[in-house]
Amino acid sequence: MIMRKAIVFAIVACIGMVCITGMASAAVNEPDVKPMATCYRSAYAKIDITDNGTATVKGSITGYAGTTTKTSVHLYLQKYKNEKWTAVADWTSTKNASSCTLSKSKSVDKGKYRVKAVCKAYIGTKCETVTKYSSATY
Repeated sequence: MIMRKAIVFAIVACIGMVCITGMASAAVNEPDVKPMATCYRSAYAKIDITDNGTATVKGSITGYAGTTTKTSVHLYLQKYKNEKWTAVADWTSTKNASSCTLSKSKSVDKGKYRVKAVCKAYIGTKCETVTKYSSATY
């Protein structure tokens, strides 16, 4: 009888440990959980600067065909100056379509640049905004 109680106690203790460990690991992973976008699938920002000083910036958002009704991209060419990023040029494009891509070029002085793309996707009046940054380049 004592042996049976000991075995039952051990099993209950093991189940309890498994449950506690499972909850602890779920709590650790919880910050990685992010809401899923419903109006768009992807967005990006890119920059390329040629040796002769021409910056080509590009931004894009892709929604869901047949679902996303309108998209827009607002590109900001930014220069790092006085320890902050400052816009030196910007462009906007809006499409009544499930995707929008905008590409522009501009002559630039030497310095550190990046592009910021503020992208929007709509399903009817519902709007989702995502902001993407390119890597910095010289």
